[in-house]
Amino acid sequence: MIRRYNQYWKLLGDTQHTANFSLPFFHLSSEASGIWQLKCWPGKTVPLTKSHSIKSFRALRETVEAAILSDELAQALQDLVQRIEIKAILLERYFQGKFNQLTKTPVRYYERSYSAGDLESPAECHDPSENYARKVIRQYEHIERVAWEEELILRSHVSKKAVVEVYNGRCVLSGMKLEFGATISMVDACH
Repeated sequence: MIRRYNQYWKLLGDTQHTANFSLPFFHLSSEASGIWQLKCWPGKTVPLTKSHSIKSFRALRETVEAAILSDELAQALQDLVQRIEIKAILLERYFQGKFNQLTKTPVRYYERSYSAGDLESPAECHDPSENYARKVIRQYEHIERVAWEEELILRSHVSKKAVVEVYNGRCVLSGMKLEFGATISMVDACH
């Protein structure tokens, strides 16, 4: 969800705000329609700032187990036609003129073009770990803590997905591949 949120933020965001996944995730629960409710872990409550917002991404992870959609919205989202209508209404209301941004074909990891200093470039894969760590620290030393916490989660998930995609579901070391359908990856077992 965080990766998808950041993809949409890059496509649709045009404000001076920082992309912070925890804010909409938290604030959707105050919608009058009741379409989104937070379920906290047992014994936990969401810590708030003075402005009645969630304190941090870490606070979200530590206190909120899940978000629960209303039955009506969950049912509507399962129907393709209604899902398209809901998406169109949201885009028109909050992101006027940006629909074309969402119809772009995504670039797969192995098809990306890289610029000098890009931490995900193929050349970086062969860098000694000390050099790579130094580059990561330099790139992220001025980033806000909330953004850094999100980035850590994103990097771990994106890296795993990229490896599966680039090596076509095969373990890099053993070369093995197990297939159980399009949605199940057995790379860990092969490794």
